[in-house]
Amino acid sequence: MRISHYICAFFLLIPHAISATALVPGAINVNNSGLVFKEGNVGIGTILPLYTLDVYGPNGMYVAGNITAPIVDNSGGVVDWSKGMFQRVTVGNTNLTISFKPPKGPTGLLLIIKRTGVGVATISGALWPGGIAPSFNASEVAAGTRAPVIDMVGFTFDGANYYGNANMDFR
Repeated sequence: MRISHYICAFFLLIPHAISATALVPGAINVNNSGLVFKEGNVGIGTILPLYTLDVYGPNGMYVAGNITAPIVDNSGGVVDWSKGMFQRVTVGNTNLTISFKPPKGPTGLLLIIKRTGVGVATISGALWPGGIAPSFNASEVAAGTRAPVIDMVGFTFDGANYYGNANMDFR
């Protein structure tokens, strides 16, 4: 059976579930596991995917971007969540206030803070357990005794607020 037969059968089983424009020859393959898209963006629950995988689920829940994407490194304190759900900032010898540009919709997010000097990082615009925002203090690198310290901060974004939870001091 040719690929066009598989795709036609797929469309017949799930009418209007997939929208495709300007298909590139060889961009879609069928194997024993299902469809494999070699390039372009794929949307589930949306006909205009902006990422490699763009998923909108029930009640507007959104999975941002390509889940297998590498961590996006940021210079400065503004994290643009529309570029991916895994982001990293580095805090050196100066203090840094981290702020956010929102993702496209409600989702889970991960921020990695790499502390390499004596600077202190603070995060603005997030809600924290007990109402107390953590302070990401200087690493021991300044004293020359340790490698950089890593903090991992998870956020749930509900479309309006960021709810944060920090796991700190990975060495």
